[in-house]
Amino acid sequence: MIFLCGRAASALTDIFAIHDEISRGIVNSLRLKLGRGRRRYETSAEACDLCLRARAMGIQQGGEGEVQSITRLQEAIAKDPSFAPAYAGLAAARAYRSGSGNFGTAEELAQMQAEAEKALELDPLLAEAHGALGMAFARQAQWERSEKSFRRALQLDPNDPVIYGNYGLYLLFPLGRIQEAVINHR
Repeated sequence: MIFLCGRAASALTDIFAIHDEISRGIVNSLRLKLGRGRRRYETSAEACDLCLRARAMGIQQGGEGEVQSITRLQEAIAKDPSFAPAYAGLAAARAYRSGSGNFGTAEELAQMQAEAEKALELDPLLAEAHGALGMAFARQAQWERSEKSFRRALQLDPNDPVIYGNYGLYLLFPLGRIQEAVINHR
């Protein structure tokens, strides 16, 4: 048995961290080139089901469903804390809630941003996560950061109508860029 102490253990830890970062970069690059950025998640059936049911609530019930979906998304995260789409969905649901007359406290806005960033940490190529971060930045009037996040989301998934809609609703309309919002929404 070999034991590493002090600097040797620290250097070995640094090497493994660098190796992990390089590996993630290669995998993400291949995902973009070969799989159009899509990822297959290895998660529990329960977490996936909760996330899908939460999304269905938002689609079927509109804004009220989005607000109600927060509990299901939190349950999905509890089942699988590495499931990036659940974090992105949770951040987006909080953004919807903050837009329904309850603009949220500074703590809620920070939580929304943290959830979107967690989704990106888990899956940097998840367009939905970039869109959620764009919504979070828009809620904090960080317009340049919001636009950058929305544009990255659209670059990763140029066919997602939800991202286009949120881009118009959360960024373009508040900035008075109505014509651009109408063109992007088509």
